[in-house]
Amino acid sequence: MNRAHRSRDSRRTLVLVTGVSRTRASPRWGPGDLHYPVATAPFLPLEARVKYAVAMSLTPPESSTTSFRSSIGSFRLRAYALSGREHVALIHGDLARVSAPLVRVQSSCITGTTFLSELCDCRQQLHAAQQLILEEEAGIVLYLDQEGRDHGLVEKVAQLDLIARGADTVDAASSRGRSIDLRRYHDARYILRELIGDRAIRLLTNNPAKLQSMRSEGIRIDKRLSLEVIPTDGNREYLRVKKERMGHILRHV
Repeated sequence: MNRAHRSRDSRRTLVLVTGVSRTRASPRWGPGDLHYPVATAPFLPLEARVKYAVAMSLTPPESSTTSFRSSIGSFRLRAYALSGREHVALIHGDLARVSAPLVRVQSSCITGTTFLSELCDCRQQLHAAQQLILEEEAGIVLYLDQEGRDHGLVEKVAQLDLIARGADTVDAASSRGRSIDLRRYHDARYILRELIGDRAIRLLTNNPAKLQSMRSEGIRIDKRLSLEVIPTDGNREYLRVKKERMGHILRHV
């Protein structure tokens, strides 16, 4: 019988599947990670990989909720512990009364939203999304624990160092042997289904690839709405690369 189990400490994870061991310096496991063993154990048959994914999803998600006021307005803040990550949903209004809620799905950016980096537009987009949703009857800002397009913070800082030396964000990733974007949206699917069921959403994004990736996870999207911010001297080049090399729909660059 094929068996899958894990042994984990703060430094590494040991995965034993059909007698084969692999390690990965990441503590992130949990519900919905069907893509994870496909990426890390392609030498195994599909049946073994599926059994492994099921074994990794035994811990039920946790969540908690409170009222929350930002400098932009009042929300309900709901935190989730899911797939070994911690995500946040900012919820405005009565979601049950809206047929297709306005939703912004944004990945974490500690350099932009916490330390106020001028190199990206993450902070401006996050604030603009909150403002737009407050103008609606109801909506959600979903902030996902996927730092550095899910490369993780250490790798992100290494790529930022290359950018500081003259590389753009695409070349910085590829020169380190990384895909430009590793983000997945299965956790977003779980959270949205908990909040609004199987209803479609109106998605705030400039990124067609995100739209397609979310749809491939089973998230119903009624339409895409732009979330473009005015470029600054600090992020203009970054936005140009997003438009010309990553396919983002931007009019002001």
